[in-house]
Amino acid sequence: MQIIAHRGACAEAKENTLSAFRLALQQRADGIEFDVHFLRSGAWVIHDLALSRTHQLDQSLAELSAQEIEHLGIPSLHEVLALINTTIPVNVEIKSWVDQNTAIEYLASLFHAGLLNHNSVLSSFDHHIIQACQAHFNCRFGALSAHKPIDYGRYAADLDVQICAIEDSMCDVQFVRDIHARGMLCWVYTVDEASRVCALYEMQVDGIFTNTPSATRRVLAEYLKT
Repeated sequence: MQIIAHRGACAEAKENTLSAFRLALQQRADGIEFDVHFLRSGAWVIHDLALSRTHQLDQSLAELSAQEIEHLGIPSLHEVLALINTTIPVNVEIKSWVDQNTAIEYLASLFHAGLLNHNSVLSSFDHHIIQACQAHFNCRFGALSAHKPIDYGRYAADLDVQICAIEDSMCDVQFVRDIHARGMLCWVYTVDEASRVCALYEMQVDGIFTNTPSATRRVLAEYLKT
């Protein structure tokens, strides 16, 4: 089971945010997942468009210029990928984009620079975004879902993605078996509780997103000894 570091990148200072990525590398995570908004000002690694939770500002990221966003210490997608430098696979969760063509061009420049490659994952809750990216890039794709459909993983199979990524509380044995029967990997987010890590391993989940990759790896190692 792969252990994928979840990095919401909500810290107020850029150095704190980038330190979270450095820590994931130090903790030997199998990959790093993070959220991106593609705006007219650029592509920014942060979970929320609203800045009230992370910066105590009654503003939206979309209202600010690139200079103002940089002043707030929010890193660009290019900065984060340059730091990781393909040392481990990345899962770029695309939260939103304002203009599809601009976002595709930005991503294309990252593939051309070698900061994204065939082993990278582009994922989204917005399945229209996934479909648009599939027409342009040779990489892996993940279809995110926060619910349990009647037909389980069919939504992801219909999108022809490699990864069906589902919310932890929605995951059960039937869901995992269905995903595997459709020829996809099952990834689950976001899992930090030791007992749940072990339960998902027994379900044969292929990967989990976690805030604590080092501790999660220890939990799994101890469990496998028993």
